[in-house]
Amino acid sequence: MQCEEVIEHTLSLFLELASGYVVFLVIVSYMTGKLLLKLDSIKFIISHHTRENFPFLEDNRCSHSRTTFYYTLGYLIFMEDSPVKFKSSMEPLLQVQMASWEKLLLFGCVCCL
Repeated sequence: MQCEEVIEHTLSLFLELASGYVVFLVIVSYMTGKLLLKLDSIKFIISHHTRENFPFLEDNRCSHSRTTFYYTLGYLIFMEDSPVKFKSSMEPLLQVQMASWEKLLLFGCVCCL
């Protein structure tokens, strides 16, 4: 329970920083998201947002946190009009989908996913 609270508060802060909610000026709020996009840690998160790197994504009790996480990532990704950034951010999801299809083809049943 404590771990879930920490995740939720951390993601709430991440969203506030990305959206500039903490800062009341529109220009400054846009800039906070732009500044976040320059950080190596944010670049890593955008290109490696899988359950291996973020175990809470797999936990059913953290569905609200998962929604906040992907909402924030989407907000940051679409802040810039960059098809390349969008495509690279979708790569982890594509890998998960391909692995699911491989299991389905190998074992022939949905229950194995």
